[in-house]
Amino acid sequence: MIEYKLPDSAIDYVKDVLSYDSPVCKFAKDTPFEAANTYLPKETSTNKLESYSSGGIVSPRKSLTSKYEKVKDTSDWLSNYIYQSMLGDSSYCIIDDVMASDNELLDNNNTALKYGNGVLHVLNRENTASVEDVRKVIFAAKVSWHFVCLVVQVKEKFRSKTKTQSDFKLEKDVLSITEVIVGAYDGEAYIIGRTRK
Repeated sequence: MIEYKLPDSAIDYVKDVLSYDSPVCKFAKDTPFEAANTYLPKETSTNKLESYSSGGIVSPRKSLTSKYEKVKDTSDWLSNYIYQSMLGDSSYCIIDDVMASDNELLDNNNTALKYGNGVLHVLNRENTASVEDVRKVIFAAKVSWHFVCLVVQVKEKFRSKTKTQSDFKLEKDVLSITEVIVGAYDGEAYIIGRTRK
């Protein structure tokens, strides 16, 4: 994977994605960003790098058994990235799940949380044992038109009070957002907005 630093128009795209009416987006909506980047495979078509809503940036996989080509995406890479982001005890990832059903809440009961008028997944090292666990949540929550993941730190004075999902609160005085990851390129890749310190 190659890192591509993106222009300010990518920050505008992240802000536009955060205008969606969900608890996660409302919490992150006014986040100040310092920079945005994306990670893409070597075979990327860089002439489409600033077409954030359009697909076709990642070369499709050639199928030997079908006349259809499978769309390649970077979700496996993102699973590892998110897992590595949760190394500290106070590090969490919050994934918006705008299409969650009651059955999905039951299927993902170790990460899924009904919050206000929406559903989100709270991931940390306590409830997410492997990169594969993260991948399952990404595939449960992402749709081509919407994916939001917040990488957050629990502020020090609240760390002893935020140990389980039921303790979790989307509040600025409790959580500090370090990165906002949004789906881009019609679900093929992601843009990472890094917040201002």
